[in-house]
Amino acid sequence: MILWNCGFKTGLFAVQCHSSSFHRQTLCVKLHKLQRCQNTAARLILQQLGTSVQYLVDRLHWLPIRTLIDFRITILTRLCLLAIQYTFMN
Repeated sequence: MILWNCGFKTGLFAVQCHSSSFHRQTLCVKLHKLQRCQNTAARLILQQLGTSVQYLVDRLHWLPIRTLIDFRITILTRLCLLAIQYTFMN
């Protein structure tokens, strides 16, 4: 069991992983790149270069990338569990 901790200020998401540390580092690099793209998009949309990125993302009501991924995994898991439940109820 490992924890995804890429230096983001969001919560840690526990996952079971049997891969090497190289894959975890690659994942963290990709998450960081995605977060930078989101930050740049927020600056472009609001056209405010000197403002804090966290303020811009909050103003747009966007979740940070790591939190967004955790949220989507949670929603997909819930949908799968509900689908199984509904199958048994029929």
